[in-house]
Amino acid sequence: MPTDFPGYTSDNSRISELEEAIHSDFDHHPDLIPYIQKHEFEALLFSNFSGFEIVIDTENQLKEIQSILDAYPNPEDINNSPQTAPSKRLESIFNYDKTFHSELILDEVNMEDITQKCPRFREWIDSIVERLKLDY
Repeated sequence: MPTDFPGYTSDNSRISELEEAIHSDFDHHPDLIPYIQKHEFEALLFSNFSGFEIVIDTENQLKEIQSILDAYPNPEDINNSPQTAPSKRLESIFNYDKTFHSELILDEVNMEDITQKCPRFREWIDSIVERLKLDY
């Protein structure tokens, strides 16, 4: 993200402030509901184990995925460093291809799984649903 971005910060504990700065930059337009993913997209894939069974063949690799799921009840928190980001973890476990494997995994992970495990994402989805209710 460029440093001249509204409300720029590299502190991921201040993402809500950054989203508010974006909303402010657009004059608090009611149809804009900013959302910035805390870490990368692949974190959301860790919302359900079943998707990984589609793309991983070995028991040891599946156990590695399960250990990540066990260690991070909230998948949004998976990212200790650039080397342990969700995609890097997947690449270290199997020959992960973002465009191919993520779609297959996501086919097995439904919105309920993601919103149950990922509170920031759920909050954003809930705000969209509430906004849509106002339009009817």
